[in-house]
Amino acid sequence: MKFALFRIGGDSIVECHTMDEVWTYVRANGLCSEEITHEDMPPRIILNPEYAIHTFDTDGELVAMSRTRLGYVDTSEW
Repeated sequence: MKFALFRIGGDSIVECHTMDEVWTYVRANGLCSEEITHEDMPPRIILNPEYAIHTFDTDGELVAMSRTRLGYVDTSEW
């Protein structure tokens, strides 16, 4: 599998081998925000609505698109 970050209506910004690499790029470049839904849970990371993450198979065919959230994460690892 291969993952790519796209600007909606535009071209690919970055292509990565893992979803974690895409989210690392997103966080490092300020393309996300945090959503707090429960006080006892860590915040969820939400992708900026101007962007989408697409998943491609090994042949380059689109498998899934528009991943917009990274579930609950431990922000101490940033």
